Parts: sequence; C-alpha cells; structure tokens
Amino acid sequence: MSKWALVTGASSGLGVEFARQLACRGYNLVLAARREETLTQVANELLADPGNPGNLEIRVFPVDLQDASGVHRLYEFCKAKGIAISVLVNNAGFGDHGYFQSGDEKKFSDMIDLNCRSLTSLIHVFLPDLIEQGKATGDGAPGISRILNVASVAAFQPGPFMAVYYATKAFVLSLTEALWKEFRIAGFPVTATALCPGPVKTGFQQTAGLREGSFANNARIPGPREVAAFGLKKTFKGRRVATHGLMFKISRGLLRILPQRAVLSTVARLQAARLNS
Repeated sequence: MSKWALVTGASSGLGVEFARQLACRGYNLVLAARREETLTQVANELLADPGNPGNLEIRVFPVDLQDASGVHRLYEFCKAKGIAISVLVNNAGFGDHGYFQSGDEKKFSDMIDLNCRSLTSLIHVFLPDLIEQGKATGDGAPGISRILNVASVAAFQPGPFMAVYYATKAFVLSLTEALWKEFRIAGFPVTATALCPGPVKTGFQQTAGLREGSFANNARIPGPREVAAFGLKKTFKGRRVATHGLMFKISRGLLRILPQRAVLSTVARLQAARLNS
C-alpha cells in the first residue's frame, strides 16, 4: 500500500526538510505552497536525490491557504488523484513584529487565517481519510496516521511586540493538545503533535521584520534539518508536544512557576531589542 504525506509551506525552510525526511521514510508527497515554480523545483530536487526511493511519487499543488477555499481545493485535488493522506504536516505560517497599534490590519487577518483557520480546516477536512488510513495495515502492523502542527516556543506565553503571532501559536498548541486527547478518547488511530521550536535558520526572521542578527548566539540557532528530524521523530512516537532545545524545555518549566508579570517583562525586553530601526 502506498503511503502519502501532505506538507504545507513546502517551498522552503522546514517544509522542504519535512518533505525530504518523509520521502526517506517511504512516503509519497503532496507539496502545497503559494509558489508553483518553487514547489516544482523542490519536487525535482527530491526526485533526483539518490537517497530517496526510486519509486517516489510527488504531486505539487500551488495554493494560497489564506484563501478560505484553498483548503477544500487542496482536498479535492487529492481525492481526484486517488490520494489518501496518512501524515499531515501543517507547516505553513508567518509572523510579524512591531507595535500592535502600528501593525497592518490585513496582515493580522492573513496571519490568523493562515496560522489558525487554515490549519484547523485542514485537520477537519482530512481527518476522515487520516482515520481510515490509520485503520489500514502495513508491514504486518496496525497503521497509525499522524498530524504534525508547527507551533513555536512562542505558544507558551504572551509576546509583546509579536502579540498576534504569539497568540496564533498558542492557539495551535491548545488545539493540538485537545485533539491529541480527543483522538485517544474516541479510539481514533491518529496522533497529533505540536512541534515547538525556538528560532530556526529559515526565512522567517526576514518575513517577520526582525532586525538582521537580532537573535543572541546566532551560531547556535539550529537549521531546519535538525528541527524537522526532531519533530518527525516525536510525531511518529505519538508525542503530544515536542519542544526543541534543552534551554527551551527548561524555560517551559520555569514559565509554570514564574509570575506572569515577570514573564511579560522579559519577553517584552527581548522583542523590543529585535525591532527593526
């Protein structure tokens, strides 16, 4: 039985690495992002990679998931191709940085649409297929479908100067944890994992308007390959939350006991230092 994974935001950064590593795990791929030319280039590179299976199949679907109809058009594309998804990677998303009152309302709306609404819709639309595929057997063992939602360590506390972005990632974390429990109660053969990395060496920093070199210890910031490998490892283990990096795991624990006022002040100082001047 052929296995299919869907990766959104697959044209760069973490999305490309998720796709590459899922191919190595024996999954055929549906790659979704806005830029068709870049998606096609990624697909061709993966097909030419000697480390990938020779029978690897890849379908690309250019789509703007900020558009409410995009999710359903993506699903209809998969159904028309006879593709049943058993791994869903919700990686598409973006951030913004600056004073809330100076922010662009449309950008806020687009961010909420992409980071929250489309992610929710993708899970809801593809869930019947994920359940059905999870019931299937492969290599003599029961199959389990997987959902990987890319959240962030930003999900663990409010974020002055990135208020909307932090709020969207808190939504992703909360939704994922709730679904993880719901699926277990319902007995669905599906797991849900929220990947919560810190800064990653991708194009996110520039898109979010962060000052170049604004992160301390830039040399220690992990690349997308490392973070994607960690996320997939935890996803296939069925973990509810996957926090990348020892420092952030410790910070997550401290956030449970520190006064919220102190947390807000610390985050505000860090983000204010990263404002583009």
